[in-house]
Amino acid sequence: MTDWSQLRHAYGVADDVPGLLARAEPDPRSPVWGELWSRLCHQGTVYPASFPALSVLTEIAGRWSTAQRTMPLTLAADIVSSVDQPYGDLDPHVTYSCEIARLRALTEETLQSAGPDDDPSTYVYMLQALLRRVS
Repeated sequence: MTDWSQLRHAYGVADDVPGLLARAEPDPRSPVWGELWSRLCHQGTVYPASFPALSVLTEIAGRWSTAQRTMPLTLAADIVSSVDQPYGDLDPHVTYSCEIARLRALTEETLQSAGPDDDPSTYVYMLQALLRRVS
Protein backbone atom coordinates (compact mmCIF):
# COMPACT_ATOMS: atom_id res chain seq x y z
CA MET A 1 0.00 0.00 0.00
CA THR A 2 1.38 3.37 -1.00
CA ASP A 3 1.71 5.98 1.73
CA TRP A 4 0.99 9.01 -0.44
CA SER A 5 1.59 11.40 2.49
CA GLN A 6 5.27 10.42 2.32
CA LEU A 7 5.56 11.22 -1.39
CA ARG A 8 5.74 14.52 -3.25
CA HIS A 9 4.44 15.75 -6.59
CA ALA A 10 4.90 19.04 -8.44
CA TYR A 11 3.01 21.04 -5.81
CA GLY A 12 3.99 19.34 -2.56
CA VAL A 13 2.71 16.40 -0.56
CA ALA A 14 0.99 13.82 -2.76
CA ASP A 15 -1.82 12.90 -0.37
CA ASP A 16 -4.34 14.31 -2.87
CA VAL A 17 -3.32 11.86 -5.64
CA PRO A 18 -5.51 8.90 -4.52
CA GLY A 19 -8.61 11.12 -4.58
CA LEU A 20 -7.77 12.41 -8.03
CA LEU A 21 -7.15 8.91 -9.34
CA ALA A 22 -10.46 7.79 -7.82
CA ARG A 23 -12.21 10.58 -9.75
CA ALA A 24 -10.61 9.57 -13.06
CA GLU A 25 -13.13 8.98 -15.80
CA PRO A 26 -12.90 7.90 -19.43
CA ASP A 27 -13.77 11.36 -20.77
CA PRO A 28 -10.42 12.85 -21.86
CA ARG A 29 -11.88 16.35 -21.33
CA SER A 30 -12.44 15.70 -17.63
CA PRO A 31 -10.52 18.28 -15.59
CA VAL A 32 -9.15 15.54 -13.34
CA TRP A 33 -6.73 14.50 -16.10
CA GLY A 34 -5.23 17.98 -16.21
CA GLU A 35 -4.86 17.93 -12.44
CA LEU A 36 -3.16 14.53 -12.51
CA TRP A 37 -0.83 15.49 -15.35
CA SER A 38 0.07 18.75 -13.63
CA ARG A 39 0.96 16.99 -10.39
CA LEU A 40 2.58 13.80 -11.69
CA CYS A 41 4.26 14.82 -14.95
CA HIS A 42 4.41 18.60 -14.93
CA GLN A 43 6.05 19.76 -18.16
CA GLY A 44 7.66 16.35 -18.54
CA THR A 45 9.13 16.32 -15.04
CA VAL A 46 8.24 13.42 -12.78
CA TYR A 47 8.30 13.26 -9.00
CA PRO A 48 8.52 10.64 -6.25
CA ALA A 49 4.72 10.17 -6.50
CA SER A 50 4.71 9.68 -10.27
CA PHE A 51 5.89 6.08 -10.56
CA PRO A 52 3.73 4.77 -7.69
CA ALA A 53 0.74 6.13 -9.63
CA LEU A 54 1.51 3.62 -12.41
CA SER A 55 -0.14 0.84 -10.39
CA VAL A 56 -3.42 2.72 -10.26
CA LEU A 57 -3.21 3.89 -13.88
CA THR A 58 -2.64 0.26 -14.89
CA GLU A 59 -5.68 -0.85 -12.91
CA ILE A 60 -7.84 1.90 -14.42
CA ALA A 61 -6.76 1.15 -17.99
CA GLY A 62 -7.36 -2.56 -17.46
CA ARG A 63 -10.88 -1.93 -16.18
CA TRP A 64 -11.91 0.38 -19.00
CA SER A 65 -12.73 -0.61 -22.56
CA THR A 66 -10.09 -0.13 -25.23
CA ALA A 67 -11.91 2.96 -26.48
CA GLN A 68 -11.72 4.57 -23.01
CA ARG A 69 -8.04 4.00 -22.13
CA THR A 70 -6.37 6.92 -23.85
CA MET A 71 -5.76 9.12 -20.82
CA PRO A 72 -4.40 6.59 -18.30
CA LEU A 73 -2.16 5.04 -20.95
CA THR A 74 -0.75 8.30 -22.28
CA LEU A 75 -0.17 9.71 -18.79
CA ALA A 76 1.62 6.49 -17.85
CA ALA A 77 3.71 6.68 -21.02
CA ASP A 78 4.73 10.25 -20.23
CA ILE A 79 5.78 9.22 -16.72
CA VAL A 80 7.75 6.19 -17.89
CA SER A 81 9.51 8.06 -20.70
CA SER A 82 10.48 11.15 -18.70
CA VAL A 83 14.19 11.86 -18.78
CA ASP A 84 13.98 13.81 -15.51
CA GLN A 85 13.48 10.96 -13.05
CA PRO A 86 13.96 11.41 -9.30
CA TYR A 87 14.66 7.82 -8.38
CA GLY A 88 18.07 8.09 -6.76
CA ASP A 89 19.54 4.62 -6.31
CA LEU A 90 16.33 2.77 -7.26
CA ASP A 91 15.49 2.50 -10.93
CA PRO A 92 11.69 2.72 -11.27
CA HIS A 93 11.88 0.85 -14.57
CA VAL A 94 12.97 -2.15 -12.51
CA THR A 95 10.74 -1.51 -9.50
CA TYR A 96 7.66 -1.02 -11.69
CA SER A 97 8.59 -3.40 -14.49
CA CYS A 98 5.40 -5.47 -14.07
CA GLU A 99 3.20 -2.38 -14.33
CA ILE A 100 5.14 -1.11 -17.32
CA ALA A 101 4.82 -4.47 -19.08
CA ARG A 102 1.07 -4.55 -18.38
CA LEU A 103 0.65 -0.96 -19.61
CA ARG A 104 2.50 -1.87 -22.80
CA ALA A 105 0.20 -4.87 -23.33
CA LEU A 106 -2.89 -2.72 -22.74
CA THR A 107 -1.57 -0.15 -25.22
CA GLU A 108 -0.93 -2.84 -27.85
CA GLU A 109 -4.42 -4.27 -27.25
CA THR A 110 -5.92 -0.81 -27.67
CA LEU A 111 -4.02 -0.27 -30.93
CA GLN A 112 -5.14 -3.63 -32.30
CA SER A 113 -8.78 -2.99 -31.46
CA ALA A 114 -8.96 0.32 -33.33
CA GLY A 115 -11.82 0.30 -35.79
CA PRO A 116 -12.82 2.52 -38.71
CA ASP A 117 -15.31 4.43 -36.57
CA ASP A 118 -12.80 5.25 -33.81
CA ASP A 119 -11.33 8.70 -33.40
CA PRO A 120 -8.07 8.67 -35.42
CA SER A 121 -6.33 10.74 -32.75
CA THR A 122 -6.78 7.84 -30.30
CA TYR A 123 -4.72 5.62 -32.61
CA VAL A 124 -2.00 8.28 -32.81
CA TYR A 125 -1.94 8.74 -29.01
CA MET A 126 -1.70 5.00 -28.42
CA LEU A 127 1.08 4.62 -30.99
CA GLN A 128 2.97 7.47 -29.31
CA ALA A 129 2.44 5.84 -25.92
CA LEU A 130 3.77 2.54 -27.19
CA LEU A 131 6.82 4.15 -28.77
CA ARG A 132 7.59 6.14 -25.62
CA ARG A 133 7.81 2.93 -23.61
CA VAL A 134 10.13 1.26 -26.12
CA SER A 135 12.96 3.71 -25.60
